[in-house]
Amino acid sequence: MTQHRHTLAAAAVVSIASLFLAACGGGGDTEPLVQAQAQPQPGSPDGRARALAVAQNPATGVLRFEFVAMNTDAKFVVGPAPGVVMVEGVEGVPNGTVYTGVTGIEWRSDAGNNRMVFEVNQADDFDISVTTGASNVELDVKWVVPPESTAPITPSVEVTAGAGTRKIQVQLESFGRDVDFGLRTAFMAGNTELKGELQYKEGSVRAGGRMALDFGPGLNKVSLLVDSKAQHLNLDLAPRYMQELETKVISSDPSSTARVRYAPVGVAGGGKIGFEMLSAAPSITLDYDVTGSSGLDEVKLGLTTISAATVNSNVRGFLYGANDKLELAYKGLPGTRINLTGAMDLGPGDDEAVLLREGISTTAPMLSCDAGIDKAVGWPVERTLACELF
Repeated sequence: MTQHRHTLAAAAVVSIASLFLAACGGGGDTEPLVQAQAQPQPGSPDGRARALAVAQNPATGVLRFEFVAMNTDAKFVVGPAPGVVMVEGVEGVPNGTVYTGVTGIEWRSDAGNNRMVFEVNQADDFDISVTTGASNVELDVKWVVPPESTAPITPSVEVTAGAGTRKIQVQLESFGRDVDFGLRTAFMAGNTELKGELQYKEGSVRAGGRMALDFGPGLNKVSLLVDSKAQHLNLDLAPRYMQELETKVISSDPSSTARVRYAPVGVAGGGKIGFEMLSAAPSITLDYDVTGSSGLDEVKLGLTTISAATVNSNVRGFLYGANDKLELAYKGLPGTRINLTGAMDLGPGDDEAVLLREGISTTAPMLSCDAGIDKAVGWPVERTLACELF
C-alpha cells in the first residue's frame, strides 16, 4: 500500500480554482500538495470530466474533497491515532494515502452514485459532512469512541443530498466519559432508509444525542435506537417528514438521570410514529412535541420504568385531519410518580386517543378532539374537550 503522509505544517492539498482555496482558508495561506485532473470517463453520469480538489485547511485541520459529476466508492479510516485519516477509492488520490492533523472531513460532489464508508476510532473530536447533488447515496458510518476519551467531545455526521435514493446507516459505540453525538440530514425528493444506533457503554458519565433529520417527498423509513448505560442521558430527537418512524430508547443505569425530547413531524398523507422508552433511571424528563399531517396518523408513545422513579412529562401535539389514533402510555412500578402536563389536539375526524397510567398520577394532558365522533380512553373527562365517547 502506497502511503503519502501530509502534515498541517506542510499545509493542504489542491484546488480547482482560487475561489475554492479561499473557501478553505484563503489562497494565500494554502500550498497545494497534491493536484489531479481526471479525464472524461464513460462511467460518469453525463460524460463530463471529473475535476478533483483535495485540500486540508491549515487553520482548522478540515480535509475537504470536491468533485463534479462522478460515481464514488470510497472508504475513510480515521484513527486510532488522533487526526490520522487513511483514504481509499477516491479519484486522483492513491489508495492508502494518509493525512495527519485532520479534525474533520467535508465531501462535496455533484450528480452520481455515491457509496461511502467511514470508520472512526479515536478519542478526539471529529466531524463528517457529506453533500451531494441529485444522486443515489449509500453511506455507512461506524464510529467508536474509546475509553481514553475523557474530555467532553461533540462528534457529528451531517448528510445533505439532492433528489435520489438513500440508504444511510450510522452506528456509534462510545466508551468515552462525556460524548454528545450529532446526526443531521437534509434530503430532497426520493426514497430513504435510515438507521441510527447510538450505544453508550459502561464507563460513560454523560451521554448526549442530537438528531435533526429532514426528509423530502418519497417513501422514507427511519429506525432509531439509543442504548445507554451512562449516568446521565440527554437526547434531542427531531425527525421530520417520514412515513414510518420507530424509535427505541434504553436507559439502564439505576443511578442515572434521563432527559428526552421527542419532536417528530409526520408527512402529508399520514404515517406511523412509534416511540418506546425503557428506563431504570430514578429521575426522568420526557417531553413530546408531535406534529401529524392531513392524512391518517398512527402515533404510539410509551415509557416503561423498571425501578421506582419520578417522571415529568410534557405532551404537546397536533395531528390535523383524518381519523387519527393516539396511544400515550406510562407503565411501571406502583411507586412511580408521574406528573403529566401539556395539551394534545387530534384535529378534525373520527379520532381515538388512549391514555394509560401506572403508578401515582393525578394529572393528565389536555385533550382536544375537535369535529367528528371521537373516543377518549383513560382520559379524565375534565381534561377533554369535544370528545364524544369515553
